[in-house]
Amino acid sequence: MSYSIAYDPTKFIVASMREMVSTLVVALILVVLVTWLFIQDWRATLIPAVAISVSLVGTFSVMYALGYSINTLTMFGLILVIGSLVDDAIVVVENTQGIMEREGLSAREAAIKSMRQITGAVIATTLVTVACYAPLAFYGGMVGAIYRQFAVSMCVALCLSTVVALTLSPALCALVLRRSGGQCAPIFLPVNRFLDALRGRYLGMTGRLVRRGGLTLGILGGTFLGVWLLYGHIPPSFLPMEDKGVIFCNVELPGDAVQARTDAVLATVRERLSAIPGIHSVMQVSGMSMLSGSGENAAMCIVELDPWEERTTPPTRLSAIMGQIQGRTHDIAAASIVAFTPPAIMGLGATGGASFDICGIGDIEASALATVTDSFVRDLSARPETMFAMTAYDAATPQLRLRLDREKAELLGVQAGTVFSTLQDVLASYYINDFTLSGNNFEVKLQAGADARSSLHHVEELLIPNSSGDMVPLSALGTLQYEVGPRQITRFNKMIAAEINAQSAPGVSSGDLYAAIEGIELPEGYHIE
Repeated sequence: MSYSIAYDPTKFIVASMREMVSTLVVALILVVLVTWLFIQDWRATLIPAVAISVSLVGTFSVMYALGYSINTLTMFGLILVIGSLVDDAIVVVENTQGIMEREGLSAREAAIKSMRQITGAVIATTLVTVACYAPLAFYGGMVGAIYRQFAVSMCVALCLSTVVALTLSPALCALVLRRSGGQCAPIFLPVNRFLDALRGRYLGMTGRLVRRGGLTLGILGGTFLGVWLLYGHIPPSFLPMEDKGVIFCNVELPGDAVQARTDAVLATVRERLSAIPGIHSVMQVSGMSMLSGSGENAAMCIVELDPWEERTTPPTRLSAIMGQIQGRTHDIAAASIVAFTPPAIMGLGATGGASFDICGIGDIEASALATVTDSFVRDLSARPETMFAMTAYDAATPQLRLRLDREKAELLGVQAGTVFSTLQDVLASYYINDFTLSGNNFEVKLQAGADARSSLHHVEELLIPNSSGDMVPLSALGTLQYEVGPRQITRFNKMIAAEINAQSAPGVSSGDLYAAIEGIELPEGYHIE
C-alpha cells in the first residue's frame, strides 16, 4: 500500500523561496564584483560589501519586530533594492579616497572630513529613493495588504544602509583604507580603457546637449510623451497567473445525472489527461467540486504537474497543458469540463482568473437569471481575451415539489413543522448519536431505505403523525409534482446572484479580461458585482 499527496501548496512556496534565495545570493555577488571592478581596490570593496550584509541583517530584525515573514514579496523587495544598498557606502569610500589622494591626509582624518562634506547629500539621496517606495505601504484595500510588506522591507533596508554609511562605513574607511600610490593592476587596464572611452563620449554628448537647449527640451518632452503613450497601451494586471504545479478540472453533468454516470465520465477524463506530456498524476473526486458544490452530477480532478525543472519545453508549460486539457475533453458531450489554476495568492478566491456575480435587482425569477447568465457566459467565451468562462448556476435541476395544503393539514391535526421534519428524516437523514464498536466510532443516522423513497408513489405514501397519534399519508396533505429549478439559490447583498468564473487566454492580462467582462451588455435589471 502506498499514498501520495494530490495537492501540496507548500511545494510552490518552497520552490519560490529557493529561487529567491539563490537570486539574492547571485545579486549580492554581482554587486560586490561590479563594485570591485570600478573601485579597483579590495580594501575599498570590503566596505560596501559589509554595508550590504549589515543592512540585510538589520532589515530581517526589523521585519521580525513588525511581525512580517520572509516571503516572496519581502524577498523580492530586497532583491530589487540590493543594488541601492551600496550607493551610500560607495559615495563615502570614493570621497574619502579622493581626499586622501588630493590632500595627503591619513585615512582617519580623510574620513572625518569626508563625512562633514557629504552627510547631508547621503541623507537626501536616501530620502528621495524612499519617497518612491513608501506610498505603496499606505495603499488601502487588497493592493495595500499585498504590497505593504514589499514596500516596508525596501524602505527599511534603504534607511539602514544610510545609517551604516554614516556610522560603520567611515569607521571602516579609517581602519582599512590605504593610499593607492597611483598604481593600477594589469587586470584593470582593459576596464579603465573602456571607462575612459565611455567617459569621453558621455562628455561630448553632454556638451552638445548643453549647447543646444531647444533640442534637449524636445528630447525630454518626447520622452514624457512616449511614457504617457506606453502607459496607456500596456495592459494592466493585478495578479498574473502563476504556475503552481497543479491544475484543477471542474466536471459538471446535467442535474439528473446519477453517480455511476459521473464516475464513467471521470474515468474517461482521467484516461485522456494522463496521456498529456507534463502531467505527473491525476486524482479524481466524485460527488463534489470547487465550483459546482456537492451532488451526484459534480466532480473534479486534481492534476499534479511534473516538477518545474522538468517542464522546460513549450508543450509542457502551464498554458499549453491547460489548452491540451480543454482540447482533449471538449468532445465529451455528457459533461461540461473546464480547467483552471489555483489563485495566485491563497485565499483570494477559489480559482485563478476572474470570479464575479451577475445580480438581479427586484423580483427576478431563477429561470430568468439562468437565461441571462448562460447568454453572458456564451458571449464571454467567444471573446479572444478569454480561455473559458463557466458558471455552476443551473435552474433546470429536476426536483420534487410539495405544495402543502395548510388548511387541510390543520383540519387533520398535522402541523407543518411535523411534515417537514418527517420529510427530512425519511428522505435526507437525521443524525442521532455516535457509538463505539471494536475501538471504532460510528455515526447513527435515521433515514428510509432506498426502496422506500425511490419513486413518487413511495413519497406520497409516507405517513405523518397528527396531534392524536394517528398516521396520515402525505398525499392527503397536499400535492407532489415534478418540476425543474435551481439546485440552490445564492444571494449577494440580498440580491439573487449567479457566480461566473473566467480564465484569461495566454498572454492576456487580468486588466484586459476585466475590460472584456465589462464590455458585455446585460439586460435591464442585471449588473455585475
